[in-house]
Amino acid sequence: MCDGARLNLHSALNRGNKFGINVNIGPNVMLGRNNDLGNNCSITGKVIIGDNNVFATGVSIGCPARQRVQNEPGPWISADYEPTIRIGSNNFFEDYVTVQEPLLHATEIGNFVALGAFTRICHDGIVRDKVTAASSCAFGGYVQVGIGANIGMGVVVHQRTAIGAWAMLGAGAVIVKHVVPGAVVCGVPASYIRPNILGLERAQFNKNEVDSISAFLSKDRRDSTLPEMYKAELDSFVADVQKWERMRPMIPREVT
Repeated sequence: MCDGARLNLHSALNRGNKFGINVNIGPNVMLGRNNDLGNNCSITGKVIIGDNNVFATGVSIGCPARQRVQNEPGPWISADYEPTIRIGSNNFFEDYVTVQEPLLHATEIGNFVALGAFTRICHDGIVRDKVTAASSCAFGGYVQVGIGANIGMGVVVHQRTAIGAWAMLGAGAVIVKHVVPGAVVCGVPASYIRPNILGLERAQFNKNEVDSISAFLSKDRRDSTLPEMYKAELDSFVADVQKWERMRPMIPREVT
């Protein structure tokens, strides 16, 4: 442990964790094993972190959302209201990644996720396993990203948007609509381009399965037989999309 680190000793010591200088870990942080925190990292609030994560210089976990700072109407104005940030294992956060504290439920990041420098995950966002996001991406509040999605440099995702598993978002895209699993979208605003063949192959779908998914996405054969793994992720995607109408009355007018 380096001088200048401020730590929750109970959660951090004797677990193989490494700390740079001027690291701040709050008293409600539960830190797993063998994590590497670079200089000037800050982890505050109620945060649960797994094992073998790398947090590069200046990573900030638990910074407050705008509504909470401004004391806008909502449960977060209560002093004892503190939803959890959950971060899994084997993730890599490049320099100055920011993850906001949640307002309503939780902010969650899965396992084997790579977030590029200056990327921002806003409140109540969910980023599932094996997602890769390049530098300078911005995910609005309540965004949900499916397994294995690939996010290009500088992508902006509008709040309350669902990104399906194995989707690919081209560099600089502005995402204002939900993106179906396995799709490639590009542009401002983004639109569907083609199936993400490479991403589906990397997810271990065979040629026949990729052809079936491609036909489904291209609307050539919507009655095609889809692989079970794809159907499961499609069901999850549909559930993510449908929840926004149920959540809308809970979201302050200022962010609708």
